Amino acid sequence: MTPQFWGSYAMLADVVFRRSVVRFAQEQGKKEIKPEEMPALAEEATALAREAIRLGPEEIYAYETALLIAGFSGAKEDADQFERAILRLDPSHPGALERQTAKAAKAPETGATQAPPCTPTGWPSHPTTLPCAAASTKPPSGCCAAPAGSPLPASPQQA
Repeated sequence: MTPQFWGSYAMLADVVFRRSVVRFAQEQGKKEIKPEEMPALAEEATALAREAIRLGPEEIYAYETALLIAGFSGAKEDADQFERAILRLDPSHPGALERQTAKAAKAPETGATQAPPCTPTGWPSHPTTLPCAAASTKPPSGCCAAPAGSPLPASPQQA
């Protein structure tokens, strides 16, 4: 890992977070992780993601990784901040634009007819439970794995 390369930190943050979730689930014999358990599992990965952002402040993937971790750990304010940063870098980023548009439509001062149109993904800002491949030694699926190049894993409902 190159010490000053933002991408190494972003990828490591992603792997560390997913591994922490899987390891916790396996050690506890759980198939679902409660939202209140997630912040502790995300601490190390959060620090790595923030370092990636510090080293590559104009790199979308660093923010996408931080967004994934914040979303699952229930850090709504951080997730919102990362979405806004992504939109600053790429105003047409589909995931961040969709979530921010949905939030604007739900805001009390904005009526649904005043908000720009959006297509909801069904992806919650943070799930109520997190399904995991706890009993498997195979690469995880659902919450613990994402398609290549995807900033977010498959939705928990698809797991």
